[in-house]
Amino acid sequence: MKNWWYSGRVDLVNFIIKQYLNQKNLKILEIGPGLGVNLNLLTKYGNVDILEIDDYFIEQIQNNFQNIKTYRDIKGIKSKFDLIVLLDVLEHIEDVNEFTTYLSDLLSEDGYVILSVPAYEFLFSDHDALMKHFRRYNVKLLKYHLSEKFKILKIYRFNSFLLPLRILQIKLLNFPTSDVKTNIFTNLIFKTILNFEHLLRICKINLPFGLSIFCILKKN
Repeated sequence: MKNWWYSGRVDLVNFIIKQYLNQKNLKILEIGPGLGVNLNLLTKYGNVDILEIDDYFIEQIQNNFQNIKTYRDIKGIKSKFDLIVLLDVLEHIEDVNEFTTYLSDLLSEDGYVILSVPAYEFLFSDHDALMKHFRRYNVKLLKYHLSEKFKILKIYRFNSFLLPLRILQIKLLNFPTSDVKTNIFTNLIFKTILNFEHLLRICKINLPFGLSIFCILKKN
């Protein structure tokens, strides 16, 4: 069984693509793909390039995907893309204004960006610092960081029903982690919870809270 966290995120990315870009032969860039858990989905919609700086992640992706072009520096990318995906990346960027300028330059005039960030500034912990996060986000801060270059078309919340559990974990443990590996039983429970959350989304019930903020963007 696929990991509950990554499976849920793939489901949400697919849902957003179907809502806004339900077509094939897209030119796609994923920034910070990690081990490439989104790539099986994204390659169904078109040709995918990646921007990644971690050698291990690049090696793993290249072992599993033969036709993906890899960039290590955003300044070296000259192409334009119909879709740019960056999940849990923006919080690692110190100079957001410079980064969003590059991001805007890479996006075609009719292109879209799917972006996610960790939510709730009050949950910022030592673990965020260790992960080299500069911040966590609320909607107001996210809009502020994006408004010069992008318009937010829709905001989605992810991992809503497990939010209380995460709050307790962060507040009670001296050093909480974000390791999403679980045993088979727990994985099944968490996956069922995310599947129910996704069903609500399909039914146009968009919950106003969650551990992550997802959004779909277009250029201003």
